[in-house]
Amino acid sequence: MAQTGILVSISGRLMGVIAISDPLKPNAYDVISILKSMNVKSIMVTGDNSGTANSIAKEVGIETVISEAKPEQKAEKVKELQAEGRTVAMVGDGINDSPALVAADVGMAIGAGTDIAIEAADIVLMKSNLEDVITAIDLSRKTFSRIHLNYILALGYNVPGIPIAACTFPIH
Repeated sequence: MAQTGILVSISGRLMGVIAISDPLKPNAYDVISILKSMNVKSIMVTGDNSGTANSIAKEVGIETVISEAKPEQKAEKVKELQAEGRTVAMVGDGINDSPALVAADVGMAIGAGTDIAIEAADIVLMKSNLEDVITAIDLSRKTFSRIHLNYILALGYNVPGIPIAACTFPIH
């Protein structure tokens, strides 16, 4: 687990170091693996220092890491990926993620995140469970598949149906 050291001093004299860390979300490695199997590339864009970011990314299986990113840099990365023709989903939980959540094609806020992130997002993962990212992507893919099928069926029905209806009911 990656840790950040905090130096403790008394009267200007170093007295110790306290190591703190944010625990990884449960099943983070599994979620990233499943996303890879769905052909979804995961990129970590974080304000954390590079040592911490790279350690966490390695632990969960993320290959591309952008660390020490300010909020506007996160949004800029989203726009850069979109300019490459990619569809971008951003998952975030903090105020620093808000600009990127707004810029993304789909912004997903972790339910336990800040109110600003939740307001900026298109989808709120209420249970704060990363597996819900997979569910949201899968649901949207199935929805678009059904919409596509409905268009094809409507076309197949209307192409012969409209001329038949026109011949059957003459206009006076």
